[in-house]
Amino acid sequence: MTQQPLLELRGITKSYSMGEQKFLALKGIDLTIMPNEFIAITGPSGSGKSTLMNILGCLAKADSGSYRLAGNLIADADEDALAGYRNQSIGFIFQSFNLFPKLTVLDNVIYPLRFQRGRAAHRKSRAIKALKDVGLADKLANLPNQLSGGQRQRVAIARALVTNPDILLGDEPTGNLDSKTSAEIMALFRDLHANGQTIILVTHEQEIAEQCQRELRLVDGQIVKDETKNTAEQHALGVAS
Repeated sequence: MTQQPLLELRGITKSYSMGEQKFLALKGIDLTIMPNEFIAITGPSGSGKSTLMNILGCLAKADSGSYRLAGNLIADADEDALAGYRNQSIGFIFQSFNLFPKLTVLDNVIYPLRFQRGRAAHRKSRAIKALKDVGLADKLANLPNQLSGGQRQRVAIARALVTNPDILLGDEPTGNLDSKTSAEIMALFRDLHANGQTIILVTHEQEIAEQCQRELRLVDGQIVKDETKNTAEQHALGVAS
């Protein structure tokens, strides 16, 4: 049976008004992403990385072109449907962690489940499992300010995983971390990918991109590089990191 694409973009354009001028951020992007890919989106400042991430994450709609997420045509979705995709199909991980400072680690991870049906005990057990999966089973009662930067990013990853999303979408997820902690987080991403998770990371760090399975490089709103590494090469880079 032929595997179906998880994401399909065809002819995607997006522009923004800057005073009286219009800035074309994306210029006819064609892109296919299959399940269980591990992708880095790179490029200089102003290349369109953040705009593409916002469209992939259903945070913004394209001006033209088509975007299908797991077969669903996003252009036809209203705001309620987009919110549903963001809550159920996409797990977001941010550079600044975006944790609630007054909530415990456990409550931060439970938070995305608040709109889902089911008993509170079931939501709690899912959150505990997600935290175990990222190695933080002993930090459930801690507040974010009692954790290291790497631990806070692990909480953010657990929060992204708890809804069982189709995609993990990271916006510079190692940007606020030192090199040792960045390596630990990338090792966690590799483990998640090995277990079947689709991961897309937006990064300006080439050493991060080199550890991913596939690199998409944007320049001036266009994909100028689409390179997939072979398994042996990717494994060697992971070990080296």
